[in-house]
Amino acid sequence: AILQAAYGVAKRVRSETDIARRPVSIASVAAQLAQDLHGDLADCSALVIGLGDIGALIHEQLRVAGLRRSTLTGPSARTEAAARRSGMHFAAFDRLAESLVSADIVVSASGTGQQIVDRKLVDAALKARRRKPILLLDVAMPADMEREIERLDDAFLYAFDDLERVALEGRSR
Repeated sequence: AILQAAYGVAKRVRSETDIARRPVSIASVAAQLAQDLHGDLADCSALVIGLGDIGALIHEQLRVAGLRRSTLTGPSARTEAAARRSGMHFAAFDRLAESLVSADIVVSASGTGQQIVDRKLVDAALKARRRKPILLLDVAMPADMEREIERLDDAFLYAFDDLERVALEGRSR
């Protein structure tokens, strides 16, 4: 009876207070940002660049939040096999520009040590998308995306540090 009462109190605390209102992990922050920008994720598509663990965690959290369509690309030869194993579509890395056009959410975790997505590439994708917004999540260390992307209208870039800061704010509250 005591355990049941404790579980009941815990459930009330989570549902009746702000304790569970803010995301506390980088993956949950990413999913919340995607929902804030695009609403229902069932109608969105994601592009995951690279095989990084954090990128995979974010992708899984996006799927839990309702994402149905996702594509995996990357410079590694293992990417196509990884896409098949995870039930994702595969896009050849040399077709990155085309893949960006159809992506509402881009998660980059390639770990190449080079900036593979630049302002020019995103600007061209936005024009082809008729300025439909793109959420770009760069969780690679060092960054895969050029910070100049932030200056583009309709491109919302969050680097690893940005996501971590929001997660820490959620934990502190």
